[in-house]
Amino acid sequence: MLKPTQNDLLVQILPEIVKKGEEKKATDMFTAEVLVGGPEVKAIKKGDTVVFAPFGIANVVVEGKQLIVVNEDMIKLYDRKKAN
Repeated sequence: MLKPTQNDLLVQILPEIVKKGEEKKATDMFTAEVLVGGPEVKAIKKGDTVVFAPFGIANVVVEGKQLIVVNEDMIKLYDRKKAN
């Protein structure tokens, strides 16, 4: 898999629950799972769930999957899965 540089993250958008009849707005936040981080990423780890705005991101297709490259500084919230 391709690896991001510096403090960028490669993420996959998670399916979102949108109420019936509502549409996602261009300014709504995205929720995604982190697939891999660059060598300078400090707080975010593989498998974390992150929330970020849809600005300053890059859409890419890797191995047939639609993914996003986002800078760690753009992450507003994150949640770490605990190991069993």
